[in-house]
Amino acid sequence: MDTDWKQLAEDLKGTFVKGPYGRDGMEVTTNGWKILLDNYTAYRTVGDTTIYQDYTRIRASYEIKDNFRFAIYRKGILSTIAKFFGGQDVVVGYPEFDEAFVIKGNDEEKLGFLFANAKIRELIESQKKIHLEVMEGESRWDVHLPDGVFQLYYVLEEITMDLEELKALHQLFVEILNQMAKIGSAKPCILQTGQKT
Repeated sequence: MDTDWKQLAEDLKGTFVKGPYGRDGMEVTTNGWKILLDNYTAYRTVGDTTIYQDYTRIRASYEIKDNFRFAIYRKGILSTIAKFFGGQDVVVGYPEFDEAFVIKGNDEEKLGFLFANAKIRELIESQKKIHLEVMEGESRWDVHLPDGVFQLYYVLEEITMDLEELKALHQLFVEILNQMAKIGSAKPCILQTGQKT
């Protein structure tokens, strides 16, 4: 599998990252945004049974300029993010997109500006499964961030090494981060993407 990550790193002009237990990945800086793509395994114990779950994830830390947060996932997928944000699904004004996805956030106007970017909508629609959100501080995904730093985070509950899919997700991250910079919500961060505090 490391061959695939090395190929992706070469294609995106990034750096291959050797991980524990064969859970490799790659890191790339595009337009000042440092983005990490990798696989990892998490586990939980239910009674006497340990359940392991493999994930593909993408992360990008950035310095915040406001407190704008959002989450998006396909309708029909159960998620605790709906409970976290509360309230109703935000409608951003593109009927087919609004019908296919649940969008939660704390600033409807900025959500409208974010998803006004047609390329972002196109890249999200191209994904069969998507769970993408902005996180801060300590989270359920074991991400620990210092004050003033949020993280754009994508997780897929399986291992994928579809290089075209991963390239599209990388492009999606760049488009979202660029758009968030334009609307005054983010700027590139010197923090290492995978760093824990």
